[in-house]
Amino acid sequence: DKANFDLRFATCKWMADNLDHVIENYIPKDHPRTFVNKEPSATPLNIVALIFSAIAIALFISTTCGILYLKRQRSFARAAQIEFLLLLLAGFLLVSLGSLLLALKPSNGTCIGAIWVLNIGYTLQLVPSIMRVYAIITLVRASKKMKLVR
Repeated sequence: DKANFDLRFATCKWMADNLDHVIENYIPKDHPRTFVNKEPSATPLNIVALIFSAIAIALFISTTCGILYLKRQRSFARAAQIEFLLLLLAGFLLVSLGSLLLALKPSNGTCIGAIWVLNIGYTLQLVPSIMRVYAIITLVRASKKMKLVR
């Protein structure tokens, strides 16, 4: 047979003839599994995750306050490009909030919210870094050609 139907037919026939033997010897006894709903308890891992996320949020707040305080000085603001720093810090805040949501009691809202907040936070962290690298590469290429970059 061109479509190898004979081999498939033989395999299916063998399975039908030996189904009891296959079920007894190859399928685990606890199949299908039963799920037990268990209330999450305050494990040490959850407590440590909550503490670390709270520390990260506190660091975000203190860093942002420090940057905004130093923003009053014009030389710092020009050199540091505050918009990029604030985007990075916003990304760090969202990742910290996502880790906080992951450490809380699971529900539909916390699970979905954690995934969204983490993804947006990582995006806000990576985009400013990629834009800075792109700007540096543009400057380096223009310097090789002795061109003015605006």
